[in-house]
Amino acid sequence: MKKLFLLIYLLSTSLAICPLCVVAIGGGVGILKSYGIDDIVSGIWYGALILSTYFSIIDYLEKKNIRFLFRKLLVFILTYLVFVAPIYLFEDIKLNLSTQKIFGMDRIVLGVILGSIILFLAKITDQKLREKNNGKGYFPFQKVIIPILYLIISSIIFNAI
Repeated sequence: MKKLFLLIYLLSTSLAICPLCVVAIGGGVGILKSYGIDDIVSGIWYGALILSTYFSIIDYLEKKNIRFLFRKLLVFILTYLVFVAPIYLFEDIKLNLSTQKIFGMDRIVLGVILGSIILFLAKITDQKLREKNNGKGYFPFQKVIIPILYLIISSIIFNAI
């Protein structure tokens, strides 16, 4: 597990989502699942982890000036496949997928979609706040606090439902 967090940290050297957020989200997924938290809530954190990894990879490719056709789309699809496919494919790490489905999809997949949307909205919120304040945050660690706060609030809401 420590190697996974180290790998996530090394991959997330970008400014889009800070490495601390990536590690915190990754740790949150494991903790939530081990405490028996609902799959939607676990999926929310997992989706945020996937999207933050996507942003980190895109920023890394930009920084290294690596460009190719449909780069963002391909990285997006591959990132989600790498994270979500093992849930269904490999017996050793297969999660106990719930038998209850919402809108015809597994609860964890719905959570991944919601978590990705929530993290994206948090990123937009941070960017808009920075635009209003001449590119600076209104408070220390704003880039970290806003996404984590969005994820915590959404987790509380979806856990109550």
